[in-house]
Amino acid sequence: MLTLIAGAVGLPMPANRTTRLEFCPTVANLTGSDELKVARSYEFALPLVLMGATLDVSLRMVQDNYLNVTRDTFVNTFAHVLKFPTPDFRGVVNPNVDTLYSSAFLDVGQEPVVLTIPKADHRSRYGLFQIMDFWTNVIGNPELLYKEQVVCISLAPHLVSDDYTPCPDDNMNITIVSNTTNLWLLGRTAPLEGGDLVSTNALQLQYQLRGLSSDDPNPAWDSSADSSLSARDIVNSMSALEFFGNATQLMVDNKPTADDAPFMADVWPVVEESSEATLMAGAEKAGTLLQCQALNLTEWTEEYRLLRWPIPRPRSWLGISGSVGTYGTDYPVRAVIADVGLGANLPEDAVYFVKPFLFGGCNYTLSLSPPPPVDSARGFWSITTYVDQYLVADPRNGTQAAVVSSLQNDIVIEKNGNAVIYIQASDPGEGKNWLYVPEDVHGTNLTLTARFYLPTAEIYPDRTWTPPMIEVSRSGPLRRPQCQWPWAD
Repeated sequence: MLTLIAGAVGLPMPANRTTRLEFCPTVANLTGSDELKVARSYEFALPLVLMGATLDVSLRMVQDNYLNVTRDTFVNTFAHVLKFPTPDFRGVVNPNVDTLYSSAFLDVGQEPVVLTIPKADHRSRYGLFQIMDFWTNVIGNPELLYKEQVVCISLAPHLVSDDYTPCPDDNMNITIVSNTTNLWLLGRTAPLEGGDLVSTNALQLQYQLRGLSSDDPNPAWDSSADSSLSARDIVNSMSALEFFGNATQLMVDNKPTADDAPFMADVWPVVEESSEATLMAGAEKAGTLLQCQALNLTEWTEEYRLLRWPIPRPRSWLGISGSVGTYGTDYPVRAVIADVGLGANLPEDAVYFVKPFLFGGCNYTLSLSPPPPVDSARGFWSITTYVDQYLVADPRNGTQAAVVSSLQNDIVIEKNGNAVIYIQASDPGEGKNWLYVPEDVHGTNLTLTARFYLPTAEIYPDRTWTPPMIEVSRSGPLRRPQCQWPWAD
C-alpha cells in the first residue's frame, strides 16, 4: 500500500517538470471505468478496514499478557501501554515515543460508555483523550485538566432503539454522540520533564471506563508487550474479496453517514456487481490513485515552496494541507491519513511535519531558535527517526528509539540561543543534541517526523511558523548527489 512520502516520488518523473497532474496518467485514463470505481471504493473503505485490523492487533497484544481475554471482554476496557515502544514495535506506523498510550475500543450499541478522567497530578502534565468513530473522524478530544471530568459517549439518537438509555443531562461534564457503534478512544499521557514514567503510569491507571448502567469500572490491561504485528500489513495482505468482505461486515454496525449517500448510491454498488478480476484490478490501482491524491494533500515549507515542480527541495519539510480528523466527504484525505498515521491528532492538539529525502551517509544540522511556538505550560516538541515508517534503534541504547525531545532530553542550547540538532549516523560528541539516522538508508525510506504538541497560533491555524530548513553539515561528507542534491540551493 502507499505512503504519503511515496506519493511524492513513487510515480514517473515528467520530463518537462510542469504539472502535478502528469504524475497521474494511469488515473486519468481510468475516468468513468468500473476499475476506477473499485479503486475509489477501496479508498473510501480503507480507514474502516484499518480500524478493524487495529482492534484485532490490539486484542492480540493484550492476549500476550492475559490469555483469557476475549473480544467481548476486551471492548470498553483500557489497554495501557506503560512503557515507550521499542524499535521492533510494528503495531502502528509512525508510532510516537513522546506519550504513553491508553487505548480502548468502545462499543456503544447496547448502552453509552462513561469515561472518568482524573484530576491531573501536575499543571504541566500533557494528556489527551482522542475519541474517533470507526471511519477515523475525531468526534471528541477532552484534555487532562486540573480537575476530574466525566465524559459520556453514546450512539446517535436516530440509530438506537426505544429502550436505549441516553446519556443523562446531569453528572456528566461532556457528552459525545457517535454515528458508529464502534469507536477508538486513544489516550495519550506525556511524562513530566525528565521522562519519569512512574508517576505517568500511576496516572494512567486512574483512567476508568464503565457502562452507563454500572457503578463499577471495567478492568484494564497492560498492553506493553512489544508487537511485530502491523494492522497495515494485515490489510495489505488481504485479497480484494477479503478487503471488501471485511468492509461490508464492518458497515453493519458502522454505517456510512447521510453525507455518504451519493457515494454509496453511485460508486459503491460496483463492489457487489463486479467480477473478482475487476475487484482485483481496481484494488491494485487504488495505490496509484492514493499516491496521486497525496500530492494534493501536502504543503512544503515556505522557503522551498514549489508551485510547478512536485519533487521538493531536499532540505524542506512536509506538512499536511487538509483538515486532519474532520474529513466529511474528503475521502482521499481520510484514506491517506489513515494509512500513514492512523489516529492522528486534530491540528489544535498536535501538528506534524515530515522530512523525507535524507541520506544516511550525510551529516545534517537543524537549528531551532527556542522555544518553538507551543503552549508554555504543557506544550512540547520532538523529532523522531523512521525507516519505512517504523522506529530506529538509538545506538546509545538499542532498546530505545532515536528521538530528540524537549521533555525527555536535556536540550543543549548554543551561546547564540539556538538548539542545534545534529542529524547523522556518527556521534557528534559530548554536549551535542544528536539525532541518529542509519548510514545505509536514504530517500523516501528514511524520514524524520517533527511533532509539536499544543501548538500556538503561529503553527496552527495561522501557519506562519514551520521548522527551519535542514542544512548539510560542513563537518561531514559533501558528496553529490547524495548530500547536496543538484537543486539543493
